[in-house]
Amino acid sequence: MYQIIAVIFKIFDVDCDGKLNRSEVVQMLQCMLCLRENSLTEINDKDTSEVQSKADEILKTAQTQWLTIEDYLVKIQRFL
Repeated sequence: MYQIIAVIFKIFDVDCDGKLNRSEVVQMLQCMLCLRENSLTEINDKDTSEVQSKADEILKTAQTQWLTIEDYLVKIQRFL
């Protein structure tokens, strides 16, 4: 399972620095929201606001401006 999560993490780590910055976290959450809603339709304004808020919340609890894969494993579970 860890290997699958590591691959997913790498997909969103666009700059390949081993961390997800805020924009990478937002993109990841938008994709997760689409999957959670079982839909591939575009994100509406309400959803975008929710994603932005969740990204801020996740990064605030991580006390950094990025997520490592370890942070990702712990923090993202709350969003799902």
